[in-house]
Amino acid sequence: MKKAFLILLVPLFILITCTNLVLGADTYTIHKEDLSGFVVETGEDAIPLTLGTRFAVKVPGTITKVRMYVGAEESGSYTVEIWDTAAEELVAGPYFWDLEKGQAGWREYELEEPLQVKAYNDYTVAIRNTTGSLSYQYIKGYYQDHESDIFITHPDSGVYQGDEGAMPVGTNRISYPSFLRGVVFIPGEGKEAPKQKSEMADKSTVYLSDLLLGNMYSNGTIVFVDGTDEAKGYVINSKEYKKGLMHVASSKEGESFIEINIEGLGFKTFACYAGVPDLLFHDASNGSVEFIVSVDGVEVARSEVKRSQEEASLLTADIEGGKILRLYLSDAGDGTIGDFAVWGNAILTKNDDIEKAFEEVVDLSPTEEPTSEPTENPEETPSTTSTPTAEPDKKDEKDNIPKPLIIAGVIVVAVIAVIVVIRIKKK
Repeated sequence: MKKAFLILLVPLFILITCTNLVLGADTYTIHKEDLSGFVVETGEDAIPLTLGTRFAVKVPGTITKVRMYVGAEESGSYTVEIWDTAAEELVAGPYFWDLEKGQAGWREYELEEPLQVKAYNDYTVAIRNTTGSLSYQYIKGYYQDHESDIFITHPDSGVYQGDEGAMPVGTNRISYPSFLRGVVFIPGEGKEAPKQKSEMADKSTVYLSDLLLGNMYSNGTIVFVDGTDEAKGYVINSKEYKKGLMHVASSKEGESFIEINIEGLGFKTFACYAGVPDLLFHDASNGSVEFIVSVDGVEVARSEVKRSQEEASLLTADIEGGKILRLYLSDAGDGTIGDFAVWGNAILTKNDDIEKAFEEVVDLSPTEEPTSEPTENPEETPSTTSTPTAEPDKKDEKDNIPKPLIIAGVIVVAVIAVIVVIRIKKK
């Protein structure tokens, strides 16, 4: 009997372990499960629409399902897509989701292949309705006060598109609706900003853009490093700055940021010329931002509100002894339209004389055109786009096992154990 009991423990242990693999991962959704505290309205247009949500996640991870909130009468064949917003690239789908009439509420569609997503990269989940069911549900102003530890959304994260097969980009800046399209997300492990090359500690002054950058976010656009495709460097109120970083303010202070690991380098001061740029490719005439510097989570400097057509201001901060330097922005409380911000000629220095520091700094950025050959270690090359170094971690082998196989394996093991026990009793 004791032997039979021990044999039964084996499949029980396996069952518990496999159940944890299948059900144990924490999942997160963009929208609240219970919408009873909101006014859910029904809209209907004369043509099918692609309705979606633009979002980013603060850690890498996996999207397993797409979801939408439907009315009781909504039904038909829906088209499901997920887009990389900045790249305007379709990364999942199109999938076709047949939906029957039923009770109003959340419905979920499980992706044929789970989608791994990067931290601080904008995505758009999009669902297109059908000619047979042109109605949809929405909530006005949902994202304006919406906070999340995992997701980044903006007041205008609700997007739409009339053309089939195109990424939804239209927004309604009057009612700021959410069209209640979302995802089910399983977070992975994030990465700290990479450590710098040891030789950087020997420099008296370095340009920030010559260092390895960590996580960064720019409200739906890339982070520009040392200029744009249209121009090398930046122009602020007609004055040119050949080096630096540029990004766009977010609606929530601190969500648009650039992170750099400065541990062990010995630099004492951060300095830059902060301002709203004169742009060739975008209208920044309404731009107004505050530039903020923090070290290890503590704010150490903040600029006055900088506006378009103003001269750049010198901004300095004490960073001595710090590990993680974060540059971030505020939209100055008036929205993000035109809020491009340049950290012009941003430097780290050990020199107490800031003017001399700007004179002594040497441009360490590569002078040759980059080749298409991959580097042996991509993290050893400074990034020139918003793609962060915190790539999704490789999943354990257990995460790649399909659920049906796990369940089938558990059943087989349990059946074998029962047969063994019966035979032992007969003996």
